[in-house]
Amino acid sequence: EVRNFADAVFSMEASRELPELIAVVHALKEVLRAPGLQKLRHAFNQWIKAMLLRRASEPMIEEIETIRDVFEEMEMLTQHKETWFDGAWEKGREKGREEGLEKGREEGLEKGREEGLLTVARNLLKLGRPVEEIGAATGLETRVIQSLMH
Repeated sequence: EVRNFADAVFSMEASRELPELIAVVHALKEVLRAPGLQKLRHAFNQWIKAMLLRRASEPMIEEIETIRDVFEEMEMLTQHKETWFDGAWEKGREKGREEGLEKGREEGLEKGREEGLLTVARNLLKLGRPVEEIGAATGLETRVIQSLMH
């Protein structure tokens, strides 16, 4: 049941699964049958298609683009309900995983670089090199090098 158009919009945006979205579209279809609401029906049709394109898995995008009237072509939506959002969810999760791996790799390289510089500084200190010379060679601050002496 759709109480008003704003309720329909919020319900569709909040839907996490296709059956929820389809239920709202069915309810809207009934409301938008009333005479004089053709422009509003067309606007909802375009908005629903755009929302589906944002959420759909890669294989479904081409199929969504062929839809002329989502209210009349609900059959197509329900036939593929298992594959609609799954791919998009998986794609988003994979992208997040890749970004996390890249960030972790970068942080690991930076940490390794810092540890390497500290090791070089310790070795130079053992060889009796002056702090200023070690700082010039490694780029480490004087206070950091001095902290290695203790």
